[in-house]
Amino acid sequence: MVTGVDVKSVIHTIGTDRQTNAGQLVKALRRLRPHATPKVVQLGGNNPRSDSIVFLTDTSSGGGHWTVFHNGTYYDPIFGRLDAYPSWIRKQFAISLN
Repeated sequence: MVTGVDVKSVIHTIGTDRQTNAGQLVKALRRLRPHATPKVVQLGGNNPRSDSIVFLTDTSSGGGHWTVFHNGTYYDPIFGRLDAYPSWIRKQFAISLN
């Protein structure tokens, strides 16, 4: 979604279809969106200020995953499309794309 290429191409660029870390995502973003300047930023309780890839932690289970924040909406592989997350989700950090 944020790179403008298909999922298979993103997976190929990252090198895995399993767990990924911030470094792998930043490297892939630099390859797929050379004009973007991805930057890892710490998040507080508020939504990111710009389009981002956000790491979310489920405080009830301790698990976490990446999701996309675009134009004020989260696009999440588990929860779907959301304007806001439940209080038991904690946003840890984001990779800002602007």
